[in-house]
Amino acid sequence: MELWAYWTLGLAAATLAGAQLVRRHRDTYGYPALVGIYVAFILVSNLLAGRLVYYEIFGVEVVTAGATLVFPFVAQVVDMVNEVYGRRATYMAILVTLVCNVVASVLVWHVSFERPALEVMEVPPVYEEAWRFFMLQAPRIVFASYLAFYVANTLDAKVFADLKRHFYARYREAYRDVRTITLFVLARSVASDLVNMVVDSLIFFPTAYLFTFPLEALPEAMLGGAYVKVVATILMQPFLIAYRVLIRDVRRVVD
Repeated sequence: MELWAYWTLGLAAATLAGAQLVRRHRDTYGYPALVGIYVAFILVSNLLAGRLVYYEIFGVEVVTAGATLVFPFVAQVVDMVNEVYGRRATYMAILVTLVCNVVASVLVWHVSFERPALEVMEVPPVYEEAWRFFMLQAPRIVFASYLAFYVANTLDAKVFADLKRHFYARYREAYRDVRTITLFVLARSVASDLVNMVVDSLIFFPTAYLFTFPLEALPEAMLGGAYVKVVATILMQPFLIAYRVLIRDVRRVVD
């Protein structure tokens, strides 16, 4: 129950904040702010990606990567960017986010090779082990996370932008009506997010865990992640619709 409360409050806050940003600061720091939020969510996702966790969602028990918890926030903010600033700006946001994550990983690995001060201070090694446990991930998991992120989010952005352009070209006059907005948002976001979740799971889990994790457990982890993301996608739709309604007077790029 707490999980859904956090998701609901978090998505509501992100919806209102994102709408305010693009309504008031569309041509100044609206885009950089959304990209900054996107970078933060992906950094958190990569920290959580290396741990498999257990969820019980609507009576279904699943085992999946901890990063799945952050999926609705990542999907929401990338759709926010794409809705207002278009395909090319979204591709740039994805590239910037990837570069920031690679830089963060390089810096963490660099620090890990330095002699810890705790060793000089004769502090028990358990503290150093705890830091390494939480901050260092196997290079294979890091690579899998980056690869899955880049491919899945790029395809997500393309599908979303293509559908947006198609609907806008055919139904431009009706694009301010709440009912039309609702139908179009559902079609675009569900289609693009389904592509994202399927591609992400197909790339990440085999790349990260094949031959290092029991083979029979991989399908369970992949299906568990897909199930959690499907539930998250369904629950996200009211927030995406609300965002689109709140910004219906904002100029959008259709490319």
